[in-house]
Amino acid sequence: MNKFMVELDLPSPLTVEFFSLIPGQHYAVEKLMTAGIILSYTLSADQSKLWIIMTADSETDLIRLLETLPLTKFMKSRTYPLAFHNIGAFRMPQTILN
Repeated sequence: MNKFMVELDLPSPLTVEFFSLIPGQHYAVEKLMTAGIILSYTLSADQSKLWIIMTADSETDLIRLLETLPLTKFMKSRTYPLAFHNIGAFRMPQTILN
């Protein structure tokens, strides 16, 4: 599996239709996170950008996965293949020998 960073630009202004799809987006993201496909999902403080770290076999598969998210049709996206992605919160604690 390859890792990718997806950068999405949210539309401005946000429409009623966009807001109505947010619960479906949360459900789809949780499902992909549980499956280990989405590793992180981050929204900027000004709510203009969304960053997603995902795993997929190829960029084509990545695009197919993104299309399952209800809100992606409203956003411009760019994808970046990653060499690695480290998450500090998941590191093993240091072993202390007494």
